[in-house]
Amino acid sequence: MFGNDYLEDHGVWLTFGEFTPDSLLFMEIVLPHLLDAMEHADYHGRDWQTLPCALPFTRLGQWRCNVRRQVLCWAVIKETQRGERLLFPLEAPWYGSFKPLAEANAIVALPMNKAVIPLGEPLPHMLLSNAALPQVSEEDLARIEAAKAALAAEQARRAELAALPPLPMAQAWAQLEAWLKQEEPALLRSLGKPASPEALAELEAKLKLSLPDDFKAALSVHDGQKGEEPLFEGEFFLSTKGVLSQWRTWTKLMKSPDMAECSGAPDEGIRPDWFHPAWIPFTHDGMGNHLCLDLDPAEGGQVGQIIRVWHDDDERQLIAPSFAVWFSRFVRSLPNEDEAAPGVAEHAG
Repeated sequence: MFGNDYLEDHGVWLTFGEFTPDSLLFMEIVLPHLLDAMEHADYHGRDWQTLPCALPFTRLGQWRCNVRRQVLCWAVIKETQRGERLLFPLEAPWYGSFKPLAEANAIVALPMNKAVIPLGEPLPHMLLSNAALPQVSEEDLARIEAAKAALAAEQARRAELAALPPLPMAQAWAQLEAWLKQEEPALLRSLGKPASPEALAELEAKLKLSLPDDFKAALSVHDGQKGEEPLFEGEFFLSTKGVLSQWRTWTKLMKSPDMAECSGAPDEGIRPDWFHPAWIPFTHDGMGNHLCLDLDPAEGGQVGQIIRVWHDDDERQLIAPSFAVWFSRFVRSLPNEDEAAPGVAEHAG
């Protein structure tokens, strides 16, 4: 398919793959419609209209490498009898298949870092024609109701798991290793060797902070990971050296005069900073975003809580009260043999 990025002047940059027939087909059939839509519509660029995703959508096949960037895909927008519009992204085709092109009446932008687009996710889209929209079928409605029921069941299951006490770190790693051995052996091989006590002490000395015992216990089993596939839902697990490197990058950045006026929009219990020296990154998505240990929380927070830090967004979100709780939730979310993976396996497609 093709990727995109938006520029401040609302231009669109299209990057084609190596398959010339697909590129020529796009240029011949779709590009004129797209340019015409941008010429005459009231929306373009960053201001595309949005609709909720009608069904969960999983990127497959050729899209595996695109999880860490926004991509465009074909979509069908349908209309209910009440006039409500529903958006259905189409699966990436096998090369040489024109079925999605024949069905599509829209282009939709899929967000970064999500291999699975959940039900109801707002997605920017652009219609390719002014023709009447197809009607939502009874089969479509049945699939939507089934997806809603599955989502409610999954939310209930996650709430039940969240109420459980955290697993001992050795047990949590053992469960994760067993799952990876069966489902993702390459990820298992990417895990690092145990961090030595000396390496952990050196990291604390250079950070000038004491790390939580649960986090040090995790690194004492596996000192991060190597390789090209992320372990944690689109994010790589940082080693002791990786933690220090990312922390130094952020602390150096915050000394820049350009960052002097930057502040965050935090959840309760988190300082209103863009970045704080006591925020210790332990994951990295390859685009400057992290999960961090918060070792100096605001009033109402908890030392060692897990927060989300974005490089280009001021939201600072509370994710979990501790590393042990966060890690246990992740491990417990791994699917049984007959379930679709909500965690690691989201990035196997």
